Amino acid sequence: MKGMEENSNLLETLLERASEYGKTSIDLAKLKALDKTYYGFLIVAAFYVIAGILIHFFLRKWIKRLVGDYFIKRVLK
Repeated sequence: MKGMEENSNLLETLLERASEYGKTSIDLAKLKALDKTYYGFLIVAAFYVIAGILIHFFLRKWIKRLVGDYFIKRVLK
């Protein structure tokens, strides 16, 4: 009986440690991803800034005319 109790205690301890190891591994993976994810945010932000500048300088008149024509057509209907 005493041997079975020791085995069950060892099994419980092993399962607890495996669970803690799994949680720690997941937390570590999240932190590593977070460490690299901000580069992605900076790249996307830079893309939007460049796209915004290009649209402002090269397509502003075209978009303004397109939107204005659309609203005039809607109002006159």
